[in-house]
Amino acid sequence: MKKKYSNIIIVAVFIIGLSLLLYPTIANKWNTYRQSKLISNYDAKVEELKKAGKIDYEKEWKNARDYNSALVPMILPDSFAIADAKEEKDRFYESCLNITGDGIMGMVEIPKIDVELPIYHYTTEEVLKNAAGHLEGSSLPVGGKSTHSVISAHRGLPSAILFTDLDKMKKGDHFMIYVLDDILCYEVDRISIVKPEDTSDLNVEKGKDLMTLL
Repeated sequence: MKKKYSNIIIVAVFIIGLSLLLYPTIANKWNTYRQSKLISNYDAKVEELKKAGKIDYEKEWKNARDYNSALVPMILPDSFAIADAKEEKDRFYESCLNITGDGIMGMVEIPKIDVELPIYHYTTEEVLKNAAGHLEGSSLPVGGKSTHSVISAHRGLPSAILFTDLDKMKKGDHFMIYVLDDILCYEVDRISIVKPEDTSDLNVEKGKDLMTLL
């Protein structure tokens, strides 16, 4: 009887150990599937709205560019605190690039590391568990001179790859932003490792069209 119990315990420990070992792989595959599902659902909704004539792209572009033009240049040093502590939502910000009403403003694709993620408004923990978020206070990701958009995602989560492999990017690599009815392509020209409170690399540079993956 003792030997029988001993065998049961050994088997149970083996199963638990195997489950812990496989969890990151299974969880990541599930999250990758979920992300692709979010993207395909978003594309389907957009197509449906386009066919119904309910998307005014000209107006959407204008709203996004008006938002960028109205940004206070020095808002970024406090933007992380704002994202964490702000209770009152910016309704105009939420309405920009939100054509399907679910908070998705577009997608980021990084071919070098085989990543494609939906981009949501805000960088709340709920958003960053499963996708990329746009850092409120930075320019909306629609390009244009004197803009600097910041797209953030987690690294090192056991349940999802997200930006885990971002350190494999090199100068000269490219990534794409899919927004409204356009695709913006950016080339990596700078890679920085900074302290959390140092946001100087995220400032707008006059005349430049910048995008930071954070």
